[in-house]
Amino acid sequence: MHNVDVLAIARVEFRDAVHWYRNHSSRASRRFALAVKSAIASIRDNPDQHPRWDERYSYYLLRKFPYYVAYRVESDTIVVVAVFHTSRDSSAWTDR
Repeated sequence: MHNVDVLAIARVEFRDAVHWYRNHSSRASRRFALAVKSAIASIRDNPDQHPRWDERYSYYLLRKFPYYVAYRVESDTIVVVAVFHTSRDSSAWTDR
């Protein structure tokens, strides 16, 4: 099992998305938060099973939400670099 480090900006993206969903539905907000936590657990347990973004990054696409969790592997640590809406320009996080 790998250690997981979530960048501060990814934490902000997660928190902002949770707040957005909470303003629309507390149930959806809880489901979104659980989906992201489940994604991170899956990434931690088996980081190589998820699609590659490029030679440096991989991602986990959430099933019921238009978000993905982008990450990279550094030695024995998973670095979560983004919790990103699929409609946004990925160039905003690919230099993290």
